[in-house]
Amino acid sequence: MSASNDRLRVLVVDDEESILKVLSALLQHRGDDYATASSGMEALSLIEQRDFDILITDLYMPVMNGLELIRRAQAVRPEIVAMILTGLGTTHDTIAAIKQGVYDYIEKPLRDLQSFSLVIDRAGARARLVRERNRLMADLQRQNERLEASLHSLNQAYDRLLRQEERLVADLRQAQRMQQSLLPARFPHVPGLDFYGFYNPCEALGGDFFGLIPLRDGRVAVYLADVAGHGVRAAMVTVIVRELIHAERMLHPEGHVFEHPATALAFLNQALREEEMDDPLHVTMAYAVAD
Repeated sequence: MSASNDRLRVLVVDDEESILKVLSALLQHRGDDYATASSGMEALSLIEQRDFDILITDLYMPVMNGLELIRRAQAVRPEIVAMILTGLGTTHDTIAAIKQGVYDYIEKPLRDLQSFSLVIDRAGARARLVRERNRLMADLQRQNERLEASLHSLNQAYDRLLRQEERLVADLRQAQRMQQSLLPARFPHVPGLDFYGFYNPCEALGGDFFGLIPLRDGRVAVYLADVAGHGVRAAMVTVIVRELIHAERMLHPEGHVFEHPATALAFLNQALREEEMDDPLHVTMAYAVAD
């Protein structure tokens, strides 16, 4: 006898008590997990309660014949393997049984129980194969559903990243326009000198900038600065330096600090140190006074 979890679950349905006794003895000898019913309605009640591997049913029974029982049983348990028992079968019955998906068609009386036992074994192997196939298909379906859910989540995340990137690009373009607006649009007139400026950063935002500071007596200070690095941080430093220059000129219109490169650079160096930035800051500046 095989282990309990390997035992075939067999339901035998026949309105002849003698057939039920013969098949019960055979199934008990085989070690199968079996049940019997004497009518189609009784069999359906058992099928709704238990999951059978094999249904062996008589073809002709009162109230509900074997083919109708098989049809209704397969609606409840699609994996069940059905076998027909009959002593009065016709060609029409055989064709109907095949269409119904009946695994085998056994004539009564059962004279060779050993051969019938082999048929049960083959039907059991088919039942297990169908169950395993359906289990694998169900697993595959679940995996596909999980994959589709993951793909949907990835698509949503990608869409969010794409929208964030679009917003970031728009913000960078706006910041680029703002940074460009900080550069001098025109230059003061200095006799004997012509000033030209062109700015084209390698990224959307850069750390390079230039400017002019009008001084007394028609002189002008010219500076060109380069903040280490690129991107938003470097661009922000250029804004800070420009605002430091602008604020100092507003506070001290006479502009003594910017009269000489040494005092101008010393002022900017000290002012930037007082900003207390988290990361080290390095700014290179060329500063000259033209007269």
